[in-house]
Amino acid sequence: MWAAVAWSAYLVIAFGVTPALFRRAHGRWPFVTSVPPCDRYALVEQVYACALMAYTIWLWLDPPATPGRWWLIAGALCWSCGVALIAWSVRTLGPHWRIGQDERDAGVAYVHV
Repeated sequence: MWAAVAWSAYLVIAFGVTPALFRRAHGRWPFVTSVPPCDRYALVEQVYACALMAYTIWLWLDPPATPGRWWLIAGALCWSCGVALIAWSVRTLGPHWRIGQDERDAGVAYVHV
C-alpha cells in the first residue's frame, strides 16, 4: 500500500501541484498536447501517459508485498530526490519549463547548451 500512496503523491506533485504553481507564476499551463498526436514526440508522450496510468491502476489494484525497512528508506530517498529534481528544474528553467514540446510557441525559448 505504501508504494501506491507514494507513487500517487508523486504523480499529484509532478502533474498537478507543480503545473498549477507554474500557471500561477507564469500565466500559462506547461502542458503541450495534441490529440491525436501530430508527430512522433507527441505519440511517445501519449504512450508514456498511458503507461503511467496503467502502472498506477495496477499498483492500487494489486499492491506488491510489504517491503522491508531498508527498501522503504531507499524508496523514500528516491521519492524525495524525484520531487527535489522537479523543484530544481522548474526553478532553474523558469518560464521555459515544459511538459512536452511545442515548436510553434514563439513565446517560449528552448534552453540549450
